[in-house]
Amino acid sequence: MNIDLEKEKIIHGKVLWDSISNEYEIDGSTVSLFLSGENKKLDKVAVELLPAFVERKKAQKAVIFIAKESQLDLELIDKNRYPFPTRVVAEDIERLQLLYEYYCFAFNLDNMAFTFLNHCHYNLMGRILNETDITEEEAVSLGVYWLRELPEKKSNV
Repeated sequence: MNIDLEKEKIIHGKVLWDSISNEYEIDGSTVSLFLSGENKKLDKVAVELLPAFVERKKAQKAVIFIAKESQLDLELIDKNRYPFPTRVVAEDIERLQLLYEYYCFAFNLDNMAFTFLNHCHYNLMGRILNETDITEEEAVSLGVYWLRELPEKKSNV
């Protein structure tokens, strides 16, 4: 691991975050979800459970960033289904990775959530999903959104 390269990524991530948060009016009342496209099921669950994250953070709105290269089905995200304003932004994966580098360094960014599996040497999400019985729903609820419990399933009755 090259420390100078890591520092450079963190600094670039900070500058990028300042720019993006200004451009999309991201403030303390906004949650930001970054979908990497590495695990479509994980991304789908993150989109489905977004309201629980917004509620936990007492936020008023959300911005969902999708990696352009991921080929995520935009039908997955119906921003009109949420009871809060939601914006969807397609972004280059390299830029999302820089934001993740900064997020991992700056521990005060708890209104952000990422679905990267293996990016950064300290991210164990991929190993956890591959080597344990933990489901994507459990991973998002407890590991990505830091909810205190799994959200109850809504019945169709």
